[in-house]
Amino acid sequence: KRQEYVSWLRDEMLPALRESDLMGVVSNEMTFGAETRTWVFAVPVQNWSELDEPMPLYRSMGPEAAEQLMSRGESMVESGETIVLRNRPDLSAAGTQPGQQQQGQQQSQQSQQRLQ
Repeated sequence: KRQEYVSWLRDEMLPALRESDLMGVVSNEMTFGAETRTWVFAVPVQNWSELDEPMPLYRSMGPEAAEQLMSRGESMVESGETIVLRNRPDLSAAGTQPGQQQQGQQQSQQSQQRLQ
């Protein structure tokens, strides 16, 4: 099933995400520190209100097509978990040095370009 999932991700999901209005997405298959077959996806958002809106694929593809796409992927997934993280530089052990905020913004832009 791994190869089937990778094919779905590469041939269907990522092209659909490129057509949406997402800022970017990062997907990685875990190699160390997790059970095999574990994938992690990170999707940045501008603000919390984006979480109240319909999923970007619903807006770009329409609800029915998005549901069909997601159903094909879910049929290959054993379990899923959603975690929301917020960066707090003021609480970070590393702190924020001058220029780091700008560097972080550039990294977000680079992530966005990977989808295009």
